[in-house]
Amino acid sequence: MTFYGPHAHLEEKFFDHYYKSVLGITRLSLVAGLILYAAFGILDALMLPGVKDKTWFVRYALICPFISSIILLSYHKSYKKYWQLSLILVIFSAGVGIIYMITVAPPSVGYLYEEGQGNQQQAGRKNTGIKGCLG
Repeated sequence: MTFYGPHAHLEEKFFDHYYKSVLGITRLSLVAGLILYAAFGILDALMLPGVKDKTWFVRYALICPFISSIILLSYHKSYKKYWQLSLILVIFSAGVGIIYMITVAPPSVGYLYEEGQGNQQQAGRKNTGIKGCLG
């Protein structure tokens, strides 16, 4: 949605105002996401000691530095141009990282990485999450 016609001149002013009003919460959300993503490394160490090196590589060598770089980039004057794309990339990369961790996790603990699947596993129902799709 954009302003058009006689109101087209308002588009840039609106975007500037909107960007400035959400930049603080964007940074806060990125920091909170980074902390949570990093903190779940504890779960890797406790539940996945056999593949901890793989999960920690993804978590601490790829995803956390990427999120940190986006946080730092948010203080650069050119960030406004890439703001929405950067958030899409953060969400996508974090999700792909979790999918990878699910695939390397043994079936007995893989459900811990799937939101909503833990209750099904504990109730004795068939796990129909991504592990079931991948074999």
